[in-house]
Amino acid sequence: MLTMKPILLIIDDEWAICRLLQFYFDKHYQVVTMTDSEEAVSWLKSNKPQAIIADLEMPVLNGKDIIRSVRAQRKTSKIPLIILSGSESTEERIACLQLGADDYMIKPFNPKELEIRLDVINKRTRKLI
Repeated sequence: MLTMKPILLIIDDEWAICRLLQFYFDKHYQVVTMTDSEEAVSWLKSNKPQAIIADLEMPVLNGKDIIRSVRAQRKTSKIPLIILSGSESTEERIACLQLGADDYMIKPFNPKELEIRLDVINKRTRKLI
């Protein structure tokens, strides 16, 4: 019997970050990477990943725009969402969490720590649904 891996959406305008995370999470997820944030928001209208990892600083739609869009749609409002950022600004972190991000990690990050944070959020979310 073939089991489908859950989908993990990664949105980052840095191709290297997308490739790193795709390589790292490929064992447990069907990883979808997008470097265009507008394309990602459009993709979310017809797809529902198990989780989203998004960069904060992107052209056109930034991470806060993505949080707003994900949380505003009934279909995606409960999807776990982690923001990655090069900014250590407390104000940015607070703003993202207030908008509905489940977590905020500063780049550079350890992929293992990101994996653990994602697992914890996913387990908690599954218990609530």
